Amino acid sequence: MVNASVSHACEITLDYLSGSSLKDAFLQQPRDLEVKSGTTVLIPCKTTNPKVEVTWCKNDFCTLGKTRDLPSYPRYEITGDRFKGEHHFQIINASLQDIGTYQCQIRPGAKNSGAVSRKSKLIVLRKLSNYYVVILDKPPERVSIDSPLILVENKQSYIVCRSIKSSPEAKLTWNLPLHIKYIAKNDYAQIMNEYLRNSVSNLTVIAERNWNGQEIECIAQTTALNQNIIVKEQIIVNFIPDVRLAIKQQTPIIENTFIKLLCEVNARPSVYQFRYIRWYNGSVMIQNQHGSEMELFILRSMNNNEITCEALNTVGKKNSTLRLDVVYKPSFYEKSNGQSRVINESSVTYHIVDLEKMTTLECLVDSNPRSKISWKFNDQILSGQSQSLLYLKNLKEDQLGSYQCIAYHSRFGQVKRTIKLVQKRPPLIRSEPSRLAHVGHETTLVCIIQAYPRIHQLYWHRDGKYLVEGTSSSGNKYSIDDNRSTDQESIIYSLNIKHVTLNDVGKYNCTAINDYGTTTIQYALEVSDTQTERFLLFGSIFAGLILIILLVILAFVCKRQRTNSSINDSPKVHDDTSDKTVTEWLSSKYTYDDLRNSNEK
Repeated sequence: MVNASVSHACEITLDYLSGSSLKDAFLQQPRDLEVKSGTTVLIPCKTTNPKVEVTWCKNDFCTLGKTRDLPSYPRYEITGDRFKGEHHFQIINASLQDIGTYQCQIRPGAKNSGAVSRKSKLIVLRKLSNYYVVILDKPPERVSIDSPLILVENKQSYIVCRSIKSSPEAKLTWNLPLHIKYIAKNDYAQIMNEYLRNSVSNLTVIAERNWNGQEIECIAQTTALNQNIIVKEQIIVNFIPDVRLAIKQQTPIIENTFIKLLCEVNARPSVYQFRYIRWYNGSVMIQNQHGSEMELFILRSMNNNEITCEALNTVGKKNSTLRLDVVYKPSFYEKSNGQSRVINESSVTYHIVDLEKMTTLECLVDSNPRSKISWKFNDQILSGQSQSLLYLKNLKEDQLGSYQCIAYHSRFGQVKRTIKLVQKRPPLIRSEPSRLAHVGHETTLVCIIQAYPRIHQLYWHRDGKYLVEGTSSSGNKYSIDDNRSTDQESIIYSLNIKHVTLNDVGKYNCTAINDYGTTTIQYALEVSDTQTERFLLFGSIFAGLILIILLVILAFVCKRQRTNSSINDSPKVHDDTSDKTVTEWLSSKYTYDDLRNSNEK
């Protein structure tokens, strides 16, 4: 890095080599000249050592060239015998453009430290009619630093100072803070007209963020003024956004909840005024989100997703990414043909197995963090079984039944899944052996079928004929219902018979078919005629009443006959009590003792 002090190197070197040291380096030095326009000018320079390399500078700009022919300036040339140390500066057809100061410099080499000669001021007289006049020095119209002075952090940038329209051209130097460095400095003059010049000093820098707000100075030195012209400018350093993405609340990210994300951005220029903040879920941009905060509803499928906040300004864009660690409840799933299928924890999975063979039960659990696995058989813990695979060797009949895979999660607790083992066999059917129906009514025959192994076909038939809905010529005689129970373990398969008649008496068959065979169960239907039964009942009641009446009449007649017979057989008695009182009659018939004995008795 080169700092600003280098801009004073010419003066420092000149002062250092003045006196005897300067005389030792040069045998002949440039001198001030005053010439007429159109003439050829020779500014002398001869070095003591003929092997050194010499460069000429004009107005402190040492950019004329390093070769003697100076191809960039057709009217300029370095002449003389170089082996004698002659490096004279020749100007052909001198004009007002050539007014200025000239200096001969010995370039540093392996065996010399370099040196600069004294400065020679060249004045070119301008011809007006028949005489020549001196063109006076002119101060610059304006000295300025290109503004606004906006640099970009860590990018190559340029700081430029300009002196406009002076004669001769002004010498530009810099006054920079110590921590501001530049990597290159390029000074040059621009010809505006016959005698006016622009001076340009260009610093190549790679800006740092801490330069922002620093003030720098450009100093213009000109022979037209007794003092320097100083201009100042403040540096603005723009930088690509610094982005930090964070979750506002310091709690676990749980499924089916909202989280708030904060995108902290530091940038110059600011991104907020342009709404240049974008949010991404993975590689998909989240629409209608441009602020520094975002509320996000969390699903378990978003676990390990990368949420990205991207900020953009005029310098560039930068992002920050956060990987979601979603805590979610255990869920069971199965894999089939490379695809995963979620299993409802309340559902029952049936495995159709063979006895005397090994069976493997698989319990795949998806949760975060991972769940601990345990197994139960018919509500009894299976000790030592803590893996997702349960091996049952030489399966016995007493091992058929209900198995539970239990996933324990540190936050959500236990979640269970039921797997039932069912033997490979033909369908099992249960039903009532017979049913009584009544003529004119509706009746239902029901058979209950074990749903697993899976049933492929069900039908009702009678006398070798299938019974399907609407087979009666008198209307919809039959209807069939196939109702699955809530636990899916059984099928309630029913046959509804409408308008029962005596012709419906007979055997009905319920048949179920699965991959392992066919099962048929027979159902006996009996039919009774309620009208005939009612007639017989009323007839019986009526006959009973008639019989009772006849028996009552017969009893009365018999009693009457017995009463009449007893009266006819008894002797006749004369009643002589008609003229006596009751007391008298009793006294004549019974004694006192007889009455007492009668009372005592």
